Amino acid sequence: MQFRLIHWLSALLALSTLLLLVVSGFMVSASTGLPIPAWAEGGQMAHRILAGVVAILSLAALAACWRAKRWRWLTRLSLPIVLVVAAQAGIGMSLARKGATPSVSVLQAMLTHALLTLGAVLFFISSRSFAKEAETVEDELQPPLRSIAWWPAIFVVAQILLGSAYRHGMMGVMPHLSLAFVTAGALAFLAILVATTYPTHRPLKSVAFTVVWFTLAQIVLGLIALFYRVQAASADAANAPAAWLALFTVSHVVLGSFTLAATVWMAIEIRKYVRPGLPAALDSRGQADATAKLETGLN
Repeated sequence: MQFRLIHWLSALLALSTLLLLVVSGFMVSASTGLPIPAWAEGGQMAHRILAGVVAILSLAALAACWRAKRWRWLTRLSLPIVLVVAAQAGIGMSLARKGATPSVSVLQAMLTHALLTLGAVLFFISSRSFAKEAETVEDELQPPLRSIAWWPAIFVVAQILLGSAYRHGMMGVMPHLSLAFVTAGALAFLAILVATTYPTHRPLKSVAFTVVWFTLAQIVLGLIALFYRVQAASADAANAPAAWLALFTVSHVVLGSFTLAATVWMAIEIRKYVRPGLPAALDSRGQADATAKLETGLN
């Protein structure tokens, strides 16, 4: 029962953070001059309400995890969630008093992405499917798959950071666009490597294909959002795109957060199901011992 409560609280937390990210995306679009739909105006009040909901849910999740004494590792995961929410609250109050600055706004955006990822991870870890025992497989690759599992997530974090800096006017689009190809390549490489190396392992194959589809969709949305930005910056008002196209920009931001969560989850799945392989020297020694024992038995 306690485990199920944690699962549903984390689901509500992730959903509330997602809505907070959407509202923030429209607010940034408005501040950078992009036309937004009429229903997306007045986001300040919605942003404050959602921030309060997120704070309450994070404390409730921490309390539920703390009561689940059999699963202390859940507390170690829920505590960073509360810390991130507290940091966001402090930054929000600072922005309300001193006004928005690009660097602080970028930091707040990165914390929101981190919060969504942590909430999604808590949701998956508290699910019944994750609690079930599944077959482990040996790490057959060089370099070991376990050692490179987290590298794509680092690329995604850097990509989200550059994208946020671009939307807040701190830099141009070229750094974000250039790293996008490197990040997409790293994600696709690791996901395809996992899917082809362990094609019969359902959890690993499923998360690998999820990362691939998120990456492809993110590329498409990114190109559409970039085209929209170029059109919106055009001096010819007659060619300015319709306001509904701002949805592509916000969707690109949200899907970037989903991609980060999926990449982190793939790394967790790899660390869970892929056991370290034996070093080559020990493996060859073991084969030699087995051969010697076989020859002794035959003699």
